Amino acid sequence: PPDSTAPAAPLVVVEDSDEDFDVLCWALRRLGVARAVRRCTSGAELLALLRAGAPRVPQPALVLLDLDLTADDGRALLAEIK
Repeated sequence: PPDSTAPAAPLVVVEDSDEDFDVLCWALRRLGVARAVRRCTSGAELLALLRAGAPRVPQPALVLLDLDLTADDGRALLAEIK
């Protein structure tokens, strides 16, 4: 059974636009999402986060990925994290 004392796994948002990230956070709050939100602004940052692994860094409950990142190919990144 899951440890009820452990913090909930965070949501990870891969988004390089400040404005888009702010709107997404606003929408999550309006929906009552209480999980922590961790932002990555690049594919390299996301991969480093995922590779760090538990217990040092809890794995995300959900990754929301901007497929149209400025510096990265979001679709290639998606294929890599699958």
